[in-house]
Amino acid sequence: MTDNERGSLATGSPKREQVKELSQELAVSLWYTYNQHFKVANGYRYFRILIDVLTAIIGGILTYALIWDGVSTNVMIVLAVTIAVLTGIRSAVKPGRQESRFRQSANEYKYQFDGVRDFLKLDIEDSARSVDDLAEQYREYNNRRRELNREAPDAGSLWHKYVQWRVGDDGPDDISVTDAEIQKVMGSD
Repeated sequence: MTDNERGSLATGSPKREQVKELSQELAVSLWYTYNQHFKVANGYRYFRILIDVLTAIIGGILTYALIWDGVSTNVMIVLAVTIAVLTGIRSAVKPGRQESRFRQSANEYKYQFDGVRDFLKLDIEDSARSVDDLAEQYREYNNRRRELNREAPDAGSLWHKYVQWRVGDDGPDDISVTDAEIQKVMGSD
């Protein structure tokens, strides 16, 4: 084995460190994305529940008003129109369907994140793995992330707002992941 081959297998080689850093940035990106998608899914869930509860309460009041003549006709008209509006909003927004889409997307990003995290914890430091194999594995993870980004529903560009806050108007190419973020994302399990 030549010195060059041994260098490419060494744990601290520059290319191995580059793959490690890129993989850490990928893990942090996936972590933020799947958390963002779970939050959006929960938002749609709460919105759906709110519409259901409001519709039930207003329907109960309207039923009471119709049976016992306890409310004026104008109020009953307003209640009936409110139920129609809530039903229209629910039909247009489809919060249950949106919740399901975002939850599925979040689970896909989470699955991808778990793979990258295992890759970082198990494979990167393994000196038996060649740097070229590690780089190829990173490329596969990154390509899968790109596919997920194309297929995933839009979560309102919260991630891009975060990136803009971190790096300003220079763009996401200048973003650097902090050690605190890596520690937070990688955990201690």
